Amino acid sequence: MIFEEWTSTPTLDLLIDKWSIYRDKTLSMLNIKDNISILLLNVSSLNCHMVEIFKLIDTTSPPIITLNGTHHDERSTKQFTKHFFNYNVFSINGTNAFGGVLVAIHKSIRTQRMVEFENIPNLIALEIGEEQNKFQLVTCYSPPHEQIPFEIFDRILQKNENTIFTGDLNAKHNSWSRSVENPKGKTLFNWLSSSPTHATMEIINKFIPTSTRSKATIDLIFAPSHMASDTFSVLPSIGSDHHPVIWRSAIKISTAHQKYPIKRTHWKLFEVFLTFTGSYWNKLAEDMAHSTTFFTLYERFLSLSISRFTNVTFRKSFKPTLPQDIILLINKKHMYLKLFRRTYHPYYAIMLRDISKLVQKTLFQYKRKLWLDYCGSFNDCDTKSFWQKAKRHFRSKSTPVEGFVINNNTITSPDEMCAVAKNYYEEQFTDHQDTKTDIDIEARINVNELNEILINNPPNPMNITYQQLYRIITSLKKKNSSGIDGVSNRIIKILPPNHVSIVLACMNNFASTLQTPKHWHTARIILLSKTKSKITSIDKTRPISLLPCFSKLFEKCFLIQFRSWIDDFAILPAEQTGKVFNENDSQD
Repeated sequence: MIFEEWTSTPTLDLLIDKWSIYRDKTLSMLNIKDNISILLLNVSSLNCHMVEIFKLIDTTSPPIITLNGTHHDERSTKQFTKHFFNYNVFSINGTNAFGGVLVAIHKSIRTQRMVEFENIPNLIALEIGEEQNKFQLVTCYSPPHEQIPFEIFDRILQKNENTIFTGDLNAKHNSWSRSVENPKGKTLFNWLSSSPTHATMEIINKFIPTSTRSKATIDLIFAPSHMASDTFSVLPSIGSDHHPVIWRSAIKISTAHQKYPIKRTHWKLFEVFLTFTGSYWNKLAEDMAHSTTFFTLYERFLSLSISRFTNVTFRKSFKPTLPQDIILLINKKHMYLKLFRRTYHPYYAIMLRDISKLVQKTLFQYKRKLWLDYCGSFNDCDTKSFWQKAKRHFRSKSTPVEGFVINNNTITSPDEMCAVAKNYYEEQFTDHQDTKTDIDIEARINVNELNEILINNPPNPMNITYQQLYRIITSLKKKNSSGIDGVSNRIIKILPPNHVSIVLACMNNFASTLQTPKHWHTARIILLSKTKSKITSIDKTRPISLLPCFSKLFEKCFLIQFRSWIDDFAILPAEQTGKVFNENDSQD
């Protein structure tokens, strides 16, 4: 099909425009948006119902999990985080023994904690999503004899009115619950009616009991009316005295919690295609005199053609974390729990205690077996294979920068972050100020003299040979990172001989005319955080520059000529003990 597009499209410009649309479509598939669902549950001790929660999440696979009443057990929180390693987990202690809240967000969803509210007991406030789709998620546990923190709710709403509130507020009112009203329910109802912003809030799960001991609806989800939907389910209890609530919202954000995009490039077919088109590009290069205009067009062709040979498929990203035998044991534990609550017979109490211990022991043995099987898969007889598999456990990754702290305010907008970084690093890397000292004056005179000599007696242009260029291309690392031109080292290494000849002719022309494509002088800058925090100040970042790969290739060719000139004219004395060239030098 791609070969047919090449032969049947009337003009090259039309083909490039068509492939640009295809590339944009592929990029959009990598950032697919999906409706999110939120699980809300007062777990009544995370430690007691850990295995049941594992099974519940395996069954429902929600991207956002909010748990109240965790009893702030740090050991249980660590065990939960370790089990669901593909979630970002946030937790906070409560004000009494029954408090504590936990929120888990799938790692494919961009999330950050709101620093201003991170130390408030029984409350977690998060920012979720990007730009236009950004909203806030708040979960709060309000004990029966404490007031709901409406003042904090108002401060959160001032940040962003698109806020979803979840939690066990212990508030009963006939507007959402079929039970007798209580004072907390009346205060919540009055707060929801107190201002236009509050009035837009809509309670999602009305009139469906969330308590197993009464008809009260006290585990609430409420959100602005334009974000609300009535698609929710109240699930059977997992053993605590509250029912889990699943809300399937109409909000769409970029997430891979259900379908994971896999990008695949057909490199062999791409190499055949380049060989097939070599004669066309060779003729076009001659017609355009191997100019910078031609080479810019050629680079764009390489960048778009590799995207045309790339397709995206989707796989289910959710994998059950518990085997069937442990699920059967959990169901048996539920049966004994129901029988004990119904009869309070000592026999069922003993059976419930014994099977709870058996479930914990079986789960531990299962995880231990998984780890031993993984360790046994290492081939210690093959050193290369061993370290290829083991290095992932030792490779340190820089934390991505998702926001800047400026004057105690957090900036997360990409445009604002770019503006802050631009202003900061432009000031850091400004031109050296001419102080008019004797050294500066002498340096300026020498530069002017050199420029005059080069203008009056231009040096012979360097001549790059095919063997030199081929050897440099072979020595390149097989990387997929690219500069502003979109051409990576891997694309250059796969170029067939007829395309390498085109690159050689163009680079020799650049050397003779002393002109190179303008975008070769533009670097794509990426900021890395010096700390482990995603939200940091601009002075705690460091930039790296990704230059166009063809420009670095040209610099390597120049380096060969430069080293030869230094050796021929004995520029470096034999007594030189500082930096000298070696075979691994690429550019200086």
